[in-house]
Amino acid sequence: MGRRAEQAAAAGELRRDPGRGAAGAARRHRHRHRHHRHHCHRHFLLTSSLPSPPQRQLKQSGAWLDARRRRALNWHLANLEFANAANLSALSAEHWDQDDVNEYAGDHAVLPDGGYGALLHKLAAGIEVRYHSPVVAIESRDDGSAGSAGELIRVVTMDEVHYGTRLEHEERRLLASPAALTPLLPLQVHKAEAVIVTVPLGVLKRTPDEGGIRFEPPLPPAHLSAISRLGFGLLNKVALFFPKVFWPHQTDFFGRTARDPKQRGRFFLFFNLHQSSGQPALLALIAGSAAQDLEKLDDDDVANEALDALRTMFGKVRRDGTRLGSAHGPMAHLPRLPALLQVPKPKKVIVTRWGDDEYAYGSYSHIQVGASGRDYHTLEQPVNHRLYFAGARSRSLARSPPAPWSERHLGTASGEHTIEEHPATVVGAHLSGLRAARKVHKRYQTTLSQGSGASPDGAAASSSANGGGRARR
Repeated sequence: MGRRAEQAAAAGELRRDPGRGAAGAARRHRHRHRHHRHHCHRHFLLTSSLPSPPQRQLKQSGAWLDARRRRALNWHLANLEFANAANLSALSAEHWDQDDVNEYAGDHAVLPDGGYGALLHKLAAGIEVRYHSPVVAIESRDDGSAGSAGELIRVVTMDEVHYGTRLEHEERRLLASPAALTPLLPLQVHKAEAVIVTVPLGVLKRTPDEGGIRFEPPLPPAHLSAISRLGFGLLNKVALFFPKVFWPHQTDFFGRTARDPKQRGRFFLFFNLHQSSGQPALLALIAGSAAQDLEKLDDDDVANEALDALRTMFGKVRRDGTRLGSAHGPMAHLPRLPALLQVPKPKKVIVTRWGDDEYAYGSYSHIQVGASGRDYHTLEQPVNHRLYFAGARSRSLARSPPAPWSERHLGTASGEHTIEEHPATVVGAHLSGLRAARKVHKRYQTTLSQGSGASPDGAAASSSANGGGRARR
């Protein structure tokens, strides 16, 4: 399901349930215009914390917002930040939704048996995937000086098994420098006629000193400009596995509004995984600036904040013993369990931190101020018919062999920044990979499905600098 399909489905389900969440509150109360000076002053106070464009529009419309309506509006703003993995202030008002015309029709789907990881492992069956070999440099020669067709591209990878699974930036900088390419270091050189680079945009934005890839020669100015203009934002998730189901909802999603508009994206939406998987699990979404703040906390603090958010919805007590929830409001019609039993302690908690992931540095792309959909098209273009850019396998496939169900569901796909029609989506990453494969096949007349990858001591028609994070073979 695409990010905007998820967004629309979430908002739609909240609207259809008038007794639940932010949209339910908005539906129960029709807009009323207040002309009294006191109400005008109240309108200003309640909208002053909103971003500038909504403030101006509300002021021009004369609509009056009480506290509940303001919370409903802030929920929808958080939902937009979820769709774009960015604060609204960073988005291009002209182009941010340029791909909406290409949305697919039909219901969304959930993959309960292994998630995207299981699907992509099936697609990759029979293909050699080398783990623990991050790419540190890609050298292309378009003049044939290497001596044979198979040596026109050199992909330099590092052997993490012997050197260590995580390297500091200074070590990466040394490994990525030309002088470091000596037999004394744990490096391998893979030779090929073409390379498909599938790393996330967050990696392409980094210099070698910062953990990025060294391209020799540097990428063309048009590619570098497009990489700089496009935004690469952040969305984080918290998976909570409980001993039993305690929430009364039978829908796929339910939302939560926040009193503090600055926290509007903090646990604003919960995916009810019990509906599709049968497991008593919830997947909480954290969008906007809240997604960045989450990465500063440890897992225990994140879990406690998620539980506090659920308690505000279901009326349990805080850890300090004070009562949360109310007999009135959007949740009043739902049955209440005893206060001390309603939200149990989870058996397991998984927290994503995509901004801190050295093989991603973010979640997915967006069109920020100054960019347009044409920048996606620019990154689609091959460089000298040797270097291609496309989508990638999921994080779980790129980093290691298959992981347990609970971890595979938190994976992502990259390369979505190269397809103008479906950016920031898994389907976009997949389609861009097929597109690049067709281009390589057409030019070099090789069958990629045979898994003819490059090797350290031989040539091959194609090679993939793969990354469900940073480039990996």
